[in-house]
Amino acid sequence: MRNRLYPMLILYKFQIFIYKSGKYVKFVASNQHWAFMSYKYQTLLLSICLYLAACNTNAPQSSQSSIDANSTVKIRTKRENSTTGKIYIAVDDTYRPIIDSEISTFMAKYQDAEIHPIYLPGEEAIAALLASDTIRLAITMRKLNASERAILKGQNASAKMHRLATDAVTLIVHKDNKDTIVSQENIKKILSGEITSWKQLNPESPLDKIKIVFDNAQSSTVQFLQDSILAMDSLKLTTKNVFDGKTNEEVIRYIIKDKNALGIIGIAWISDMDDRQMALFRQDSINVLKLEYLEPCSFQDRFFQPYQAYIHQRCYPYTRGVYAVLRESFFGLGTGFVSYITSDPGQRIIHKAGLVPELGMKRIVRLPSKREQRKAEESDE
Repeated sequence: MRNRLYPMLILYKFQIFIYKSGKYVKFVASNQHWAFMSYKYQTLLLSICLYLAACNTNAPQSSQSSIDANSTVKIRTKRENSTTGKIYIAVDDTYRPIIDSEISTFMAKYQDAEIHPIYLPGEEAIAALLASDTIRLAITMRKLNASERAILKGQNASAKMHRLATDAVTLIVHKDNKDTIVSQENIKKILSGEITSWKQLNPESPLDKIKIVFDNAQSSTVQFLQDSILAMDSLKLTTKNVFDGKTNEEVIRYIIKDKNALGIIGIAWISDMDDRQMALFRQDSINVLKLEYLEPCSFQDRFFQPYQAYIHQRCYPYTRGVYAVLRESFFGLGTGFVSYITSDPGQRIIHKAGLVPELGMKRIVRLPSKREQRKAEESDE
């Protein structure tokens, strides 16, 4: 009886591990007993091990293994945080130059982050955010209104809104157009169709019919014109002198080709003078209109271009906010990206693009006007 149990005792003490069905199966025997084990029992033990290994290799994976694998994938996906993961965001096309710069610098710093922007007209960007949780962040010109917040509430979601900067709606004309100082009243008459020719502004102008060019009928720029400039009136989008340029870039190209055109764009498309193409636009191809400011301003002039100091002081009349609308319920990549934009590096990018950053970075240097210089010179004499 003892001789029959001896091989079993040897098997109990020698350790052999075989991977079977997701677990290690252990056989135990002592090394010294293996050395003195008869050839017959050694062969039997190895045959059992090889048989179990072959069964594990050829057997189809169980449903439990598939579930475990899928669970592992889901767990890895949920590891997204403020600097890691993949996200799609909806962005008002007006802010494309700024957001492209913000994304490239953010992803260069955090290489495990993937941010894919979808550039849309302003109202469509908000609609994309409301449609589903696939889009968790929108960069747009306004906050959500009450009805839009109600839509999110019906989806058991909510939105956090952060102001990022102050933008300016900019009016541009061909370089040869010298009528670059316009009152707000005349701008309103042009947009409403009451003024249709440059000669109505300046009888000596060599130009004729005004052609209004904007980026898109659903854009935030058109929405701003209707809400803030025309008020209860509507922009005459159906008249022959109004053209849809599709994008801000197309608007600029149209202005360069047509001397009668009046383009309406966001300041970010022409304000970054470190961008060679933008610098050429400003210097050689287009003029930026000076607009009248009706209320008292800290500067003595009446007409202002959309420079940062005038935007900040609200001397330039056509300004608006830039907002991040976030529907994340956790501290994910969208939240991390918004935090980056509102940080010092992100706000510097906004400042460089010609907008006014929301947090700090405001520096105003007031130079004396020619009249003040003459008075100073006369007093010195």
